[in-house]
Amino acid sequence: MPFKMKKIFLLLLCSVWLHASAATEPEYFWFNNEMQCANAKVTVRSYCEASAPIEGATVQRNSMCTEQQLLIEAPGKKKVRRNLLEHKRRDFLVAWRLTCSQIGATPYLYLGLANGGNCDTCESDAVLDLSGRWVHDGRRWYAGGAIKRAIISHEGAWYKQDYLHLTNTVVDKDQD
Repeated sequence: MPFKMKKIFLLLLCSVWLHASAATEPEYFWFNNEMQCANAKVTVRSYCEASAPIEGATVQRNSMCTEQQLLIEAPGKKKVRRNLLEHKRRDFLVAWRLTCSQIGATPYLYLGLANGGNCDTCESDAVLDLSGRWVHDGRRWYAGGAIKRAIISHEGAWYKQDYLHLTNTVVDKDQD
């Protein structure tokens, strides 16, 4: 290989190396989203990419979440930790909205789920009780007929209630 070709090859190789080293991997962090439901503190922890703020956006959020956990802490009860992505979905839906609603004497957590797409299966919902048990997930019910009927009759109220928008912007001090 002539000297000039070697020089061009080395310059090209250095250029590629410098370009590759300048590209950074996105940073992921655990973010907390907290609310009170009855006497319990409810936290949705999301492991998401830290995005740069979007100028002019009405809601700033971090997306590209690969993990989500539900933590429920109530006085005198064992702390509950639930993997919100344990029901593997083809469309990889993550929680974006959390509502606490009293149905009869029982408080329930309603989760709005979405993947950011625009399709028939891009949004769904889930309902859990404060012991962390799944009551409803998409089209699947895990509760008996009476509970199912009570929740279905209350369904329209979920959307009219105040809710916690899971923006994933409060960094969890415990990054485990």
